[in-house]
Order: sequence, then C-alpha cells, then structure tokens
Amino acid sequence: MFQNNDSAAAGIDHNFGLHEGGDQITLGGNCRAISQLELAIIAAPGPVDLIVRIYANDGPIALFAPAGNEPGTVLFDSGVMTIQATAQFGFNTFVVDLPNVPVPDTFTWTVQRTDGSGLWLRRYGPPSIGTGHDFAWDRWPTYWAPLSFPNNASVPFNHFYAVVHAAGGASTITCPAGATVACGGDTSTAALGTAAAQGCGPVNVTYTDATATGCAGDTITRTWVANDGSATPANCVQLIQVADSTPPTLVGVPAGATVECGAAPPAAAVTAVDDCSADPTITFSEVTSGTCGSSTLTRTWIAADNCGNASLASQVINIADTTPPVASATLTMVRDGDGEGSDHHDDDEGVFVVGASCSDNCDGVAGCGAATLVAELRCAQGGVVQVAAGATVEIELDDEECEIEIEHGEIEIEGDVTLVVTCTDASGNTAQAVAVPVGLSPDNDDEDEDDD
Repeated sequence: MFQNNDSAAAGIDHNFGLHEGGDQITLGGNCRAISQLELAIIAAPGPVDLIVRIYANDGPIALFAPAGNEPGTVLFDSGVMTIQATAQFGFNTFVVDLPNVPVPDTFTWTVQRTDGSGLWLRRYGPPSIGTGHDFAWDRWPTYWAPLSFPNNASVPFNHFYAVVHAAGGASTITCPAGATVACGGDTSTAALGTAAAQGCGPVNVTYTDATATGCAGDTITRTWVANDGSATPANCVQLIQVADSTPPTLVGVPAGATVECGAAPPAAAVTAVDDCSADPTITFSEVTSGTCGSSTLTRTWIAADNCGNASLASQVINIADTTPPVASATLTMVRDGDGEGSDHHDDDEGVFVVGASCSDNCDGVAGCGAATLVAELRCAQGGVVQVAAGATVEIELDDEECEIEIEHGEIEIEGDVTLVVTCTDASGNTAQAVAVPVGLSPDNDDEDEDDD
C-alpha cells in the first residue's frame, strides 16, 4: 500500500499544462497487485476527461533524474474516463478501480487530461505508508523529464496526493525440509515443521497429506498452501519418508530347558508384533540332534513383516535320560509237577510260565531303541539259566542243591529258584525285577524212592 494524503502544501500546486504527469513511488508491505488508486486534481466544477496510467519504470535511465529509470512499460491504461469536479477551483479526489494489476516494488502513476485543459496536481508529503522519491515525471512529446522536488525543511512536500490499495497478489511460501522417520514415528507438523509464508495482509497456511504405501514404508506427500485472498495461492511440497527397517518382535518364546526323555513340553504359541505390519507371518520349525539320552531339541520361530524385515528366536531343550526303565517279572504256575513214578501229588514241584517285560521313558523316541531284557532263573545255590519271556519251566523246590535240566524241550530246575529280570535302556540305565514261584511247599514231597 501507499498513502500520501496527510499533509498538504497550501497553495503549492504544480501545473503540467497539457502534458501527462505523475509521481514515482515505492509500495509498502508485501502487496504488489493494485486494486484501487485514489488521486486528486485541481479543477473547476464540471466534467473532467482524463486518462490514468501506471508505468513499470523499466525505461532508459533518465537524464538528470536523481535515481532510477524512465516510466517505460505501460502496466495499466484506464482509457478516457470522465469524473465530476465539484469544488470551485478546488481540490477534487477521484477513485480508479483496477483489476489487481501486478506491479514492481517501484512504479510511476500518471494523469493526463484529454479535454484541452491543463493538469494541476497538489503536492503532499511525506507519505505515511510506502516511500516517495525526490522527483516526479513530466512527459514531453519525445522524452520524460524528471521534476525535482527536494525534501527539506522549507519545502517538505515533494510528492503528489495519492492513495494506492493493493489487494491480493502472489504469496510466497517456504516448505520445511523433507524428513525420514521410523514406522510409527511422529509425522506431525509439531515434529517436522510448518511452512513459512508471506503475502498481502494476513496469510492462511494449510496443508494436505497424500500417503502412498510401499514395501519400504509409506511416503507422505505434504502439500502446503499459503492463501492471502489472492486468486493464485502459493504452494510447496514436503516429502516425508516413513521407513520400515525394524523387524517384528517375537513374543512368548520360552527359555531353554533340560528335560527327561519323552518329557519335552509342547511347542509354545508364539506371537509377533510389528510397528508397520498388523499381522506378521510366523514360521515354526524344530530339529533334534545328538544321541539318545544326550540330545538337543531346537525350536525356532521366524517372524517376517510385509517389507521383508525378519527376526528369529530359538528355544533349546536338552533331553537327558537319567531315568531307569521299569522291569517286570512274574512266575505263574499253570499246573502241578509231573509226579514221576507216583500217583501222589508233589506239592514242591510245578510248571510255571515266565513273565518278563521292560518299559522305558524313551520308548518311541527317535534315535532311542527299546530297552534290552535279560531274564534268568537263578538258584540260591549258584546255578543260572536264561529263559525267554513266555517260556514254561518246571520248578522243584530244593534248599540243598541246584540242578538244571532240559527235558522234553522244557527247562527243569531244582533248587531255591528266583526269576530275575534285568532291563537296560539305550543310555545304560538299568532296573531289575524278581519273582519267586508261588504255590509250592518245600520239603513236602510224597514221592517215594522208586520215583527217582
């Protein structure tokens, strides 16, 4: 804006005659699009025909001008317009509306009467808004002549009455620097900055975000707009890269453990969380290595997000075998002894079925074989014979001697007999079970001598 209408020089008017004349000024503020000129002439009452023009001050350097170029390029020409003067030989103001004419910082406005009368302008000064210069312009037929009006204490009125209104105009805007933030990071304007803008009067600064999702993360295109009411708001773009370089976090992976063979716990229900991907993919695998009784079960979970970032966690379970197998031994009598040579019952002799078995906590575990079983009939007197589970044997009690025979495919043993079952697992752990014949009575033999 430019305002020079506060202090008038009484009686100090300038006569341009039939020439075009006006003042060179510099606008104040940021507005550079003129919407209105308020000027004044000295004229008798009645209609006044005139033309108002604005020049860019881009002509040749004027001869004898204190500073600057001639008016040069015409930026605005009102054409012939008629105003109505009302003051008797007095001071008449008039207004010219302009279509927001862009102008440089410094320009020249002029008035030219077209009705054959001379142009008189009254001197004012100094401007209260904007800056004036120490000369004005008078257009002669072939050149522009500068009119010097020194600004001093005796003659301070070195400009002409003028009020220039600038509405709108191009705003200027500067975006904050682009940024890269981690996924889930703060992308607010408080964290990443606000655009700085200047305009003609108050400037409204707004922004909009457009987000494009990709494997490397989101790209936010933040468009800033500065609007001071002009038809051409200024804008700039700030790019914000949301990077996803952080792998998911596995949750619920158990600590390592040492367990007995066959006692490994079931695999845990492991989950994963990620800053960017709502549902990371979890892959599970397990591998067993080593030998029975000294093996390692390694369980591995891998979590991957949508961008290929992955994390891995494992649980190592050491599998030991310190538990011995369980041995079972039974002697089940199925009939009395043969009673050779006698019709009498020998209640110290009978036929028995051998029961022998082994079970182990590592049964069925990969790499672990079944426990070995050894079943023996032992006499307290020192005799030993191996038997198979399910075999039938004839046992006769005798606490003095031990005699072992095979008769008719069956083992016959006489003595103080015990069945001993020994089980040995793959880790060398052993267990024993014993059984004695039940249902016989020692030293109660009805057999006579001829039965031998």
